[in-house]
Amino acid sequence: MGPLVGPARQLAVTAVTVTAAHRVGAGTLSLETSGTFFFLLLCLGSPVTVIALGAGRVRTGQAARVRLAALLASPAETETPVPPRAAPPPPARAGRPRSARPSEPAPSRP
Repeated sequence: MGPLVGPARQLAVTAVTVTAAHRVGAGTLSLETSGTFFFLLLCLGSPVTVIALGAGRVRTGQAARVRLAALLASPAETETPVPPRAAPPPPARAGRPRSARPSEPAPSRP
């Protein structure tokens, strides 16, 4: 809603100026009346802008409230215990092969 406020205000000022110029030229509106209306339009522009931006923030807040209510209404997550993992096998050793008994010498390589 915020990006539309500036162009909408400019469009309103342009429409009032064109309409007032046409009516003053036709003689159906006095110059004093059109000047007064234009002055009031310029004075009310800022409060109308603040109201429009405030309405946009209210809508954003309402959307956040709905999302938060949906989040709070969802069931709570329960923590399930994670079963312990089995220990990984020991890594294979590189190098010379070991003998079955420590007192035996290692086999020789050809």
